[in-house]
Amino acid sequence: MKNLVLALALVLVGTPALAQHIGPASTAGRDLKPIIGVGYDYHQAQWDGADVQQNRAYVHIGMGGGVANEPRYELYLNIGAADLKIDNYDKFDANFQPFVGAGLKINFLRPDLPWGLGLVAQGAYFGAWDDETAVGHLKIRNAWEFEGAVPIEYSFQPFTVYAGPVIFGSRAQFRTESTKGNFEEDDNFGAFGGLAAQFGPWRIEAEVQQKSDTSLSGLLTYSF
Repeated sequence: MKNLVLALALVLVGTPALAQHIGPASTAGRDLKPIIGVGYDYHQAQWDGADVQQNRAYVHIGMGGGVANEPRYELYLNIGAADLKIDNYDKFDANFQPFVGAGLKINFLRPDLPWGLGLVAQGAYFGAWDDETAVGHLKIRNAWEFEGAVPIEYSFQPFTVYAGPVIFGSRAQFRTESTKGNFEEDDNFGAFGGLAAQFGPWRIEAEVQQKSDTSLSGLLTYSF
């Protein structure tokens, strides 16, 4: 348990972060077995009133922990790319740039129970975007996002429905030829919900998040 608390603290405090797919409380793997998958997010947000849109595609790499009939946890890494569109800034439209994310998920209840209660802490850091706009060449650097969520789930195999509250934040630096400053996401509290289906080692998840704007995401994983 001390190792779990330390890992959670490192994710929350030491990692620039990403508002990624959250998922249910139950973890996809256990017994220190690897998990691989692919994910896609259609992310929308309000940065100081600016309408932000992103497509995010990534590879999910995880490791499950815990044993049968005991609470489980999962550590994971997401590596992918994201574009960036900002409607308020003369249709700022930048191509895909890399990002990396990390997270920790804990299910506090036994996996053989139909109910689950979890904690997810995750984040990521983005590459830089550039585009020509009416105000000149706009550069966006050092973009990060974080979130902590509490998923509550109910399972009726092979399906699991889940929902819960989420706390989040994001920030990015911008610069033109004449000015510079920071974007920050409006609001810090939201909600999410979704549906997961487990078919042997395969699991597919679909989710909606309502934060400063509405985002949709999906994740397909395979557990060894």
